[in-house]
Amino acid sequence: QQPATNTGVWATGYRNLKYVGGEFFRRKNPQWSWLQLSDVYLTYAEAILQDGGSLTDAISYVDQVRARVGLKGLAECNPDKNLTTNKENLLEEILRERACEFALQCTRYYDMVRYKRADLFERKLHGLRIYRLNANGERTETPWYDTEQSSIDNENDERFYEPSKFEYEKFEITTGARIWWTDGFDCKWFLQPFPLSEVNKGYGLDQNPGW
Repeated sequence: QQPATNTGVWATGYRNLKYVGGEFFRRKNPQWSWLQLSDVYLTYAEAILQDGGSLTDAISYVDQVRARVGLKGLAECNPDKNLTTNKENLLEEILRERACEFALQCTRYYDMVRYKRADLFERKLHGLRIYRLNANGERTETPWYDTEQSSIDNENDERFYEPSKFEYEKFEITTGARIWWTDGFDCKWFLQPFPLSEVNKGYGLDQNPGW
């Protein structure tokens, strides 16, 4: 119901499970891996690209990350983008790969800032409503796990098994909308302001432009 009203914890239709340890980490001090091998590969691929190196070599490092989860090669999946010869298109794909690989890891924001991508900041975000379909192909919002499945003990009844038929509906996020989605992105937001108390100490610290 939260995606339906665009409110609540799962207003977007997505639920975060990355770095959620649950009861396993209760009263423990978990250690997260802040530097992953995939980060090294994707950063190196970007470095090759920006240093004028072989685009094919850059792609090979991205492909190692994709192969880990069974994805085909970057160039193979984007035959219309000429990634072995088009630097701009390859950069876009590397940034997209980083967005997918490092989702919810405080990476995307800084990628957008370092390339000064106001266009990406201004792009509106969307959520996804997911509807389960019953045996008649109709949408149903009745929970499967504690209603249908729990009342069926016949393995020949399709309701006995986990749902496999769904419909998806994309919607524009309105709750928590960013000002730059409608009024444009101010370049001053590429940098954060220094505390005024520090600037006023007079030791030579200049405030960032626009602040």
